[in-house]
Amino acid sequence: MMTNKEVEAALEKLQPPDDLFEQMARQKDGFAKNTVLAFKRISNGEAQGFADRDARCTDDPPAVLWCSACQQAGVVNWLGDKGPEERPCHSAWVPYKERKIMLHEPTKGSVEVRKEGHGIVCPWCGAKGTLRNSEYMRQGVCEQLIPTVPYVLGEALLLVQWIAEERIVPDGIAWRKVRTVEPLRAWLVEERGVRVWAKAVRRYGNCFERLSGWEPRQYNGDKLATPYFYTRRPPKLDGTWLENSKLWQWMRETYDLQTFAPLAYLALYRKHRNAEVLVTAGCGALLGGWLKKECAVEDWYGSAARYKTPKLAWVQWKQRRPSAMLGLTRQQLRECLGAQCNDTAKTVYIRNGAAQGLSMEECAALCHWCDEYCLLEMMAQCKALPGGLKKSIRYLQKQKKSWHFLHDYWDMQAKLGVDLDADAALRWPKNLLAAHDRAAAALKYERNKSKEAAFARMTERLRGLCWAHDGICIRPAESIRELVEEGQVLHHCVGGYGDAHCAGRCIFFIRHERRPERSWYTLQVDVANKRVLQNHGYKNENVGGGMVRKIPRAVEDFVAAWQREVLAKWTLPMDKKPKKEARAKAGHAA
Repeated sequence: MMTNKEVEAALEKLQPPDDLFEQMARQKDGFAKNTVLAFKRISNGEAQGFADRDARCTDDPPAVLWCSACQQAGVVNWLGDKGPEERPCHSAWVPYKERKIMLHEPTKGSVEVRKEGHGIVCPWCGAKGTLRNSEYMRQGVCEQLIPTVPYVLGEALLLVQWIAEERIVPDGIAWRKVRTVEPLRAWLVEERGVRVWAKAVRRYGNCFERLSGWEPRQYNGDKLATPYFYTRRPPKLDGTWLENSKLWQWMRETYDLQTFAPLAYLALYRKHRNAEVLVTAGCGALLGGWLKKECAVEDWYGSAARYKTPKLAWVQWKQRRPSAMLGLTRQQLRECLGAQCNDTAKTVYIRNGAAQGLSMEECAALCHWCDEYCLLEMMAQCKALPGGLKKSIRYLQKQKKSWHFLHDYWDMQAKLGVDLDADAALRWPKNLLAAHDRAAAALKYERNKSKEAAFARMTERLRGLCWAHDGICIRPAESIRELVEEGQVLHHCVGGYGDAHCAGRCIFFIRHERRPERSWYTLQVDVANKRVLQNHGYKNENVGGGMVRKIPRAVEDFVAAWQREVLAKWTLPMDKKPKKEARAKAGHAA
C-alpha cells in the first residue's frame, strides 16, 4: 500500500493524454464543437485592416467579428441599443445587454441584425454558432469539460479528472483560441477502499480555484457517478486486484448508454467478486441500468450528482452461474438476453415475471401499461394471493384503475383491522372506487374519534358567544364534518382547521338569521386573547383577475358589535374532561 506522500508525488508527474480533446470530440455527448462568434466595437482606422472581409451594409460604427471555428475575423456594423430606423448614425456608449450587430448575409443575400446571445452563421466559413460580446465571456471560456482518465498506480486503479477548456484570448484587434488542461481530482481505488485527492476546488459558475498542491480529502460517497471517460487505450489491469473485474468490458457495454459508473461497479465487485460473471454472460448493460436506478442520487437539475453504495440485494450473490444468480434457468436467461425488447421489460421478467409464469412478451406488454416500480411492487405483493399476478392485472384493467389505487385500498382496510382473505369480495370489490371511498371515510372517522370529542367539548364552552343582531347571527362550529362542508361550500380552507378549533383558535359561522343553515361568512377568533384572526366568505373574497371583493359593511359592523357586546364581557369556561380521561392523566402524572 502506497503512502499519501508517495501517491501525491506520483500525481504531480501525471500528464493528460495528447489526444484528450480529439477523443472527447468523437464521443457521444462529449466535447462539443461549440462555435462562438465574438465581437467588439473598433475604430474606423482599425476596420481598414479587414478590407477583404467586410460585411458592413451601412455607415454605422464598425465592429470586429471573429469566428472560433475558422479563426478568421472581419468587420460588421455596430448597432447598439437602437433600431435601424431610430438610431443616430454614430451612437455613443450603449447598455451592455442591448449590444447587437448588423451584417450582410451572403447565403441569403439579405441584411441581418443579430443580438448578443442569439444564433448566427459565420459569414466567412458558414459555421453555426452563438454571438458573444467580448466582455460577456467568462474568462474567455467557450467550452469546458471534465473528462476522467484512468491510470494504473502500483496495484491500484487511479482515476483522475482533468479540466479541459477551450478559451478565447485577445490577439491584437481580434482573438485566438487556446486549449488548457489542468488536474481537478483523483480517486485511488484500492482493494481495501477508495482514497481521494483534490488539486482544484469548484466555485460558483463552474469556475475553479487552483490549490497549491494535491490535498487529500475524505471519501464521502461516489461523487464521480457517470463521468465523461477517456475510453481509448484503457490501461491493462494485470497484476492489480482488478485483474479479473472485466471493468473495461463493462465500460464498452455501458458507456454509450450513460450508465458507466466505475466507482459504483468497483464497490460492488469489492463486495461480490462474482459480479464480473454477469458482465461475462452479457448482462453488462442490464447491470449498469440496475446500478443507476438503485444508486443514483439526482441533484436539483435532475442529473446524477452522486451514487450510493450499491447492494442489489435481490441478486443471489452466493450462486456462481449467472442464470442462478438471477433466479432463472439457462434457457430463460438466453431467451431474456435475446429478446427484442427494452431493458425495463427484461428487468421485470428477471426479478419476478419468470417466477410467476409470465413470458417476455407479456412482461413487455405490461411495461406499456404500468411503470417498472409499480410492476415490481405489484408482483411482490400479489405473489402469494390466489390467482397471483395475472388475476390482479385482469382485475385492475377491468376496473380501469392503477396499482397504487388498489394498494391504497388494501392498506386502508389493513389499518381498519379488516381481514381481506376472509372474503374474496373484500379483496376484489365489484366497484373499487366506491369501496376505496368507503374505506377512506371509515379510516378518517376512526382517526377523528378523539378529535371529535375534544372539538365537541370546545364548542360547548363557546355556547355563551352565540348571538343575533339586526338579522345576522353567529354560532360556533358543531363538528369537524361541519367545517369540511363549510369549506366545500365557500371554497376556502376552513375544513382543515379542526386542530386549531380545539386549541382555542376557534371557528364561528356568521349566517343570515332568516336562513341560518346557509353558509355566508366564516370567522376565526383567538378566544383566549379575545382577538379576531380572520373573516372570509366565498373564495376568500377573490373574484379573479387579481380583484378582491370587500366584506359587506353590515357584516363588519355586526362583528364589531359582537366583539364589544359579547366577546369582551365573556370568559372562557373551564374544560370539563370525562372522569376516566382525567383520572388516567392524573395517574400518569403521579
